[in-house]
Amino acid sequence: MVRRCRGAPGKRSELEVQAVDIRAGDIGPREREIIEGFSQMWSKLQALIAAEERVILHDVTPSEVHCIVMIDRLDVPNVTALAKALHMTPGGVSKLTRRLLQMKAIERYQREGNRKEVLFRLTPKGEAIKKQHEELHRRRLERDFAVYQAMSEAEKESLLSFVRRYNEHLDRELEELARKSSRTP
Repeated sequence: MVRRCRGAPGKRSELEVQAVDIRAGDIGPREREIIEGFSQMWSKLQALIAAEERVILHDVTPSEVHCIVMIDRLDVPNVTALAKALHMTPGGVSKLTRRLLQMKAIERYQREGNRKEVLFRLTPKGEAIKKQHEELHRRRLERDFAVYQAMSEAEKESLLSFVRRYNEHLDRELEELARKSSRTP
């Protein structure tokens, strides 16, 4: 069964996905190695990031840091926009912003003429956390640069192709999840 992505009718897309019923025994050894490798890499990266950010950043979680970064980046940093940007539910964002408000990293405000919409902005403490996060990010790039520098252009292109394709797949899965959750009462 082939599932088409949205696009021009009748036009085959690079994003076309072969949908297959997969059982554990159907996955080949190379695919299993890729899946397990990404899983291990992701776990190590998350542990490294969490440890770095907890030690340096006022004992905040990676989710709290990413919320701070998004509040700074968004034009209209309200719960709805943050939920979309962070791929979280509005309830999850509300809990996150409540913790950030308690630690005085952010503050609420409302625009003139619109007392209904609640927006968030960084406090000096939030700005300091964001700056420390940016510095950590810069150090991570420097730390990992040697890995990318050792890759050939063909390896980089192949990796980028996979990353783009997998990100598009994840975007579709998130859209489908959002559609399903919006239909659930």
